[in-house]
Amino acid sequence: MHFFINYHTVFGQNICLILNDEIIRMDYVDNGWWKTEVPYPARNTVRYKYFLQNADNTKIHETGDYRVVYLPENERNIMFHDEWQGNDDNSPFMTAPFTKVFFHHDDFPTEVGLYYNELIIRVTALQIRKDETLLVSGNCEELGCWEVSKAKLMSHDFGCRWHINVNATNLPNHIEFKIIRKHGDDIEWEHGDNHILRLPLIADNETFSIELASLNFNYGKPKYKGVAVPVFSLRSKNDCGIGDFSDIKKLVDWAVSQGLSFIQLLPVNDTTSSKTWHDSYPYAPVSVMALNPMYLHIAEMQNDTYLQYVDYDTVYRLKSHYAQRLFEHDGRRVMESQSYRNFFEQNAEWLKPYAAFCVLCDKYGTTDYCRWSDFSTYSQNIPDMLETSEKYCLRMKYYYFIQFLLDSQLREAYTYAHSHGVALKGDIPIGVIHDSVETWMYPQYFNLDGQAGAPPDFFSENGQNWGFPTYNWDNMALMRLR
Repeated sequence: MHFFINYHTVFGQNICLILNDEIIRMDYVDNGWWKTEVPYPARNTVRYKYFLQNADNTKIHETGDYRVVYLPENERNIMFHDEWQGNDDNSPFMTAPFTKVFFHHDDFPTEVGLYYNELIIRVTALQIRKDETLLVSGNCEELGCWEVSKAKLMSHDFGCRWHINVNATNLPNHIEFKIIRKHGDDIEWEHGDNHILRLPLIADNETFSIELASLNFNYGKPKYKGVAVPVFSLRSKNDCGIGDFSDIKKLVDWAVSQGLSFIQLLPVNDTTSSKTWHDSYPYAPVSVMALNPMYLHIAEMQNDTYLQYVDYDTVYRLKSHYAQRLFEHDGRRVMESQSYRNFFEQNAEWLKPYAAFCVLCDKYGTTDYCRWSDFSTYSQNIPDMLETSEKYCLRMKYYYFIQFLLDSQLREAYTYAHSHGVALKGDIPIGVIHDSVETWMYPQYFNLDGQAGAPPDFFSENGQNWGFPTYNWDNMALMRLR
């Protein structure tokens, strides 16, 4: 397989290909063209994209999803001539809210080898509505001879990419074409000059693929409205006084009724530190990965308890009690399911240290790990030791179980929102609190004797102290962390 991409670099810069998670440095040819050649892969699916590597080792990645290509089992010569994707004013429209919600289409990834001699035309097309399609029309019989009625229908790929396979057996070596945007009986031709392609001789059992990174349509700049909200404020009679992940669905219904397209949730990380109302601040996480157990919906609770006002401390005690009952009743069955096993396997790297942190917080009654005796300094064997301990094994599994349920409920809300044309937008804190999973595991990456904040401004005469330890960028750079 041969990969080509045109990108004008300066001295010290290189273009690299990420092919099935392998990074390959490309060779410069001339006039902005970079190329590389790789053996035909054993797997029949390849995913790839490009990035620019600067002289100081910083990287600029393409915008949007990976290109995904299905290959035939029998080897064939394939040449991909690609264009750089994104990094311009249209880049936001290549992100998930637009490709997976507002302009979502069914996916039919590019399949190589439909014809013995083959041309594949791939294009990046933004803001193509669900009731619209793309066609290609050109100066030869295979492309419809400029007649709309004979134009060839393109298939939607992943993200905002479309493609078409063309039998190249009788193609002329000079091809001109344009893309047509079709909505019912209404059509819009691309504006500007024709795309011109001078084909090399496409040999037997060969595929030549070209890519266009942008099309010249009147896309416009649509405006979108939304709402930002902390989950704990989504109170309903289905919870016990503090909002949970199930309430997001009701917010989606309301957003649809008000013509809103976005819902931004304030951070949903676990903030459990004091087990009091002080933990309600969503920007003080004890883990950058774990979800907040307060947002777990427990159906059994809505029939037994409902508080007319927000009482964080009481809700925490009630929810902890019911969560423990749920674990005792359903834990074994859930943890034997394939979905749980998949979740654990995919998240064990952070899940096990997080559970160990929680167990030790319970044991010592504090998140201040400096007071945890032999456990004050993290080591990789601590989670395994607690997990195999008769005393702490069930408690470790309890925290695994709760995180699995939270993940499942948030995914359900996410799917519900997308199915109703509403995009969920996240938020992340600028740091973690001093006594957190990450500072316990990686103290070398933080300045634990310093705190982040903001200088005085119109809103805060004395400035702000957020209480987060600052990052030790020098140590991170030594470890080549991003």
